[in-house]
Amino acid sequence: IMDPKIIAIILLVVGVAAYIWYSQKEEPVEPTAPDTEEPTTPTAPTAPTAPTEPTEPAAPTGDAVIKIDGLVAWYDGPSYDETSRTWKDKSEKGHDITEITGILKKSKNGEEVQGDVDSVVAFPTEILEDVEEYTFINVTKYNGAAKGRIFTTNDGSGENILWGFHGNKAGVYYGGAWLTENTNRHGDKWTLSIAQPKLYRSNGALRTAFRNPESEDIGNVPTRMYINGLSTEKSDWSVKEMIIYNRRLSQDEYLAIEKALADK
Repeated sequence: IMDPKIIAIILLVVGVAAYIWYSQKEEPVEPTAPDTEEPTTPTAPTAPTAPTEPTEPAAPTGDAVIKIDGLVAWYDGPSYDETSRTWKDKSEKGHDITEITGILKKSKNGEEVQGDVDSVVAFPTEILEDVEEYTFINVTKYNGAAKGRIFTTNDGSGENILWGFHGNKAGVYYGGAWLTENTNRHGDKWTLSIAQPKLYRSNGALRTAFRNPESEDIGNVPTRMYINGLSTEKSDWSVKEMIIYNRRLSQDEYLAIEKALADK
């Protein structure tokens, strides 16, 4: 028979071993309940954004509509230099007017150049040299008692052309024959003229519509232009703008310039 003490020791060893073995086994993990998400309320679809209207391009400025192809000379009140007696060309073509007889002066606001019957202005010959077409635009008026021609050819040219003014009449055009009716339309008011070889407008209206100058040999290109160039038909005058192109502007082009000058 085995000694009871030995039996007790064996049982103690077996119990400790059993305890260690059970303690090392992983206890089963309780399964976790699946995460439940609160159902989200669907958002209403966003209303489509209304398309934006295309932005209108900015309207061209007055200078921009004037500075187009064919511009060969541009003079206004501020461009006349009283000190040097030079009417400077704003077209950047270098066609300054330096042949000036008599006294020119500026208006108090500097926007006009004024002359009398002794004031003769000769445009540079290069402006219309070898030119077959042209467009001449100006803003001018009678400015005193003498009311003959203002823009014209001169005595020795053999040409007889006048633009805008003749014999106390404003708004007329003669180029070998009357291209307009020989009547006074504007008196002493400012006259905005647009002239081409066979076309003349004044203050927004076509004046050559009463005849068909396109079919006639009239309205030639002048060799040279003058203010008070004809010694027997001079005027007291005032000028705000003079613009010359070496081509015939399209209707859209000259109407845009006409509007820009009228809006000044």
